[in-house]
Amino acid sequence: MNSRASDIQVRWPVFAVIVAIILASACCIAASLHRARQLRLAEIDREELAHVESLARQIQELRGGPTRAMEDQWTNAALNAICERAAGAAGLPKRALAEVVPFPPRRIGRTDYQEVATRVSLEGIGAEQLATFVFAVQQDSAAMIAKELELSVSRSDAAKWDASITFAGLVYSPTKDRREG
Repeated sequence: MNSRASDIQVRWPVFAVIVAIILASACCIAASLHRARQLRLAEIDREELAHVESLARQIQELRGGPTRAMEDQWTNAALNAICERAAGAAGLPKRALAEVVPFPPRRIGRTDYQEVATRVSLEGIGAEQLATFVFAVQQDSAAMIAKELELSVSRSDAAKWDASITFAGLVYSPTKDRREG
């Protein structure tokens, strides 16, 4: 019995040392993995911060830039022509351009500018066609910007969209007081 007690006394410290080595190794591996994850997250944060800073610079540049204004309102024929050219650029069938509705001008506060808006309805179009259409309208008339976009699933094809886009632009239209002065 004495030799068995002696074996246990010898084996116990060896077992304890092995367990301690295994636990220490596990802790080192866990700490290393945690540090690697922190470094990856820090890199992602740096990239996201750089992207946000870039967007903030673009916003500041756009704010400081001149506002484009038209000399006069669009005629219905001009609006239709712009939309038809954009529809052609987007590869839309003629039936996709459902409606072009100009709104009456709206004075912007007490300024010499009026906002003119036009709602364009498109039916049964793809997302890429929509983006191409909007870009083409804005390229054709630099003073027009897409102000509002409403999307719904197309009634004719669930894989397509029906879109209502409101384009708006500014028209220089001095008030009567300013024209006389």
